[in-house]
Amino acid sequence: MEYVKNKTNILLYAMDETGMNLEPNNFYTWSPIGKPIPVIKNGNRGGLSFIGATEITTNYESTCIAIDKVDSDVVIAFFEYMKKLNPKKILMFILDNASIHISSKVKKYLKQVGNRIIPIQLPSYSPKLNPQENIWNQQKRICSQGSVFENKEQLIECVGDFYRWIASVPELVKKWVNWKLYFLSD
Repeated sequence: MEYVKNKTNILLYAMDETGMNLEPNNFYTWSPIGKPIPVIKNGNRGGLSFIGATEITTNYESTCIAIDKVDSDVVIAFFEYMKKLNPKKILMFILDNASIHISSKVKKYLKQVGNRIIPIQLPSYSPKLNPQENIWNQQKRICSQGSVFENKEQLIECVGDFYRWIASVPELVKKWVNWKLYFLSD
C-alpha cells in the first residue's frame, strides 16, 4: 500500500455495487415503550443499482453511477469512465469475486487495456475487506433513513447530494475507507 501511496501515476480504488429501494427498509429501529415510530411507506417497490469506487490512499474521491441493472457491460463502461476521469494514470481496483467482475467479457477487456487497469481480487465472501462497503453503508444511512422516494429521479438526487457532500469532507471519507484498517502494510 505504501508503494501505491507514494506513486503519483497510480490510483487505488475500492469498487463495488449496491442497490437502493424507493421505499426504505425502515423496520429495524427502536423506540421508547408506548411511542412507536411510524413506518413510512408509499407502495413504490422499485429501486436502482449503483456502481461506485472510492480512491483509498491519497485523495479519497468517490464516484457513483446509478443504473437499473449492473452487468459486465456496465462494469466495463465504469472502467472506461474512470479512465476518462484519470487520464494517464494507472488505476488499480479492489474488487470482490462477483460474476460481473470475473466474466470472460471483463477479462477480455482487461487484457486489452493492459496495465492501465489492474484488478485486485478479494477472497470470496469477504465484503468486510472492501472499503467501498463503508461508503455504501453511509449512503444508505443518510439517503434512506426516514426517506420515501416517489420516483428514481428523487433517489438519484438524494444520492447526488450525498456525493457532493462527501466531496467536501475528504477527512471523513478517509476515516470510512482507511486502508490501514483493512490491509497490513510493510
